[in-house]
Amino acid sequence: MVFSSHNRLYEIFRKYQPKNGLYSIYGNFGVGKTTLALQLSLFSVLKENDVIYFYTKPNFPYNKLFKTTQTHEILDINFLTSHLNLLLINTFSQLYTSILNLEFIFLNKNEGDIIPKMLVIDSLTDLYRLELNSKDVERNVRLNYQLNQILATLVYLKQNYTLDILIINESSKKTAIGEIKEVQAGGSVMEYWVTRSMKIERTNVINKRKLIIKKINDKTPIEIFSTLTNNGFQLEPHT
Repeated sequence: MVFSSHNRLYEIFRKYQPKNGLYSIYGNFGVGKTTLALQLSLFSVLKENDVIYFYTKPNFPYNKLFKTTQTHEILDINFLTSHLNLLLINTFSQLYTSILNLEFIFLNKNEGDIIPKMLVIDSLTDLYRLELNSKDVERNVRLNYQLNQILATLVYLKQNYTLDILIINESSKKTAIGEIKEVQAGGSVMEYWVTRSMKIERTNVINKRKLIIKKINDKTPIEIFSTLTNNGFQLEPHT
């Protein structure tokens, strides 16, 4: 059953949420990161949690959202819009300002207000990398400072307001001891703040994905196999 598969995906996400530090999903372009982020967000919505979803790419995939919504059997559009707060971000500075002002949502709450339980940033480093300039050292220093401040603020919010935080990120290449490795974008700043990650990899089978969950420097990651369908990710029965 599709719904039970989504349930297990959400349970896996919650199970491996780090107590300290942040959780990220990363992988190559088109591997299914946004699809999985939407699935996890909508399952949280089904539990009547408020979700704040930052989207930083040019065109939000509304068709993907509505397909995923139907799969989750969310038929009331008012229920969806009252719990899923979508924020479209155009510049890295806008993302920086928005994240640093997030605490006001919690500080200014009135009795009876619903407080967000999940925060998704899809994706964190796209706009950051677009604004980097190899010839402008001062700009790069500022961008790295802002990225560090964003991540520090997210950790603070997570620890103080019982907030599930999910960062969507891209893959990057890193050379270490003469070997090229695939890592998540953001360099040492991301490595410092993100203590657990899920990498989505393609396999030799079309639409079959390998989800690799690991802590930083973990020698024995957890591997889960899933199929990416028109209805989103579906875990294999034995998972």
